[in-house]
Amino acid sequence: MNYLFFFFLCYRNAGIEAVKIPGIVKTSSYIPSDAIDPKFPNHEWNAVRLRAASGWHLIDLTWAAGHIDRKSGEFRSDFNPHFLFTNPRDFVRDHLPSDPKWQMLCKPLTLKAFQSDLLLRPGYFHLGILRCNMISGSIHCVSESTVVTFHLIQPLCFTYTLLQLATGFSVNQCVTLEWTPSQCTVRVFFPKPGP
Repeated sequence: MNYLFFFFLCYRNAGIEAVKIPGIVKTSSYIPSDAIDPKFPNHEWNAVRLRAASGWHLIDLTWAAGHIDRKSGEFRSDFNPHFLFTNPRDFVRDHLPSDPKWQMLCKPLTLKAFQSDLLLRPGYFHLGILRCNMISGSIHCVSESTVVTFHLIQPLCFTYTLLQLATGFSVNQCVTLEWTPSQCTVRVFFPKPGP
């Protein structure tokens, strides 16, 4: 179903100002070494203005409706409110509009910054993770280990996937976790130096 087109017509018929925004998204299969060509957008979403005084709001109805299952390749209906009226700083983590003005940021991200930015999924924003000390989506090993620390509002359980970029193979067995009530420390031991 083309949610974008259908709701774009609904917005217009309801007198709501709306625009279609083409751009690049980091899909569930994205890894930081993937090449991104800004000349070929792979997705579209909307910005709506409910009242002139309220400003523009970012909405991705397709992603809010569900996701593509990585194993089967089929669409799974799974409502996710994260993609409705999303804070622009959070939205640009996985949505880069072709026109930088639709990032709605004082200092828009460059394509290079978008590619290397840490990919945070919606749960990160909704589960009370205050911050993470990682600033890039890749860990470049210069020593035998590195530490990633998540500062938490409340204790959490989570899953992770750690891939070696050169091979795409999982290196999850190279990880230890340490917990306190306010943080989780992930220590990664690398088999050999490199990205």
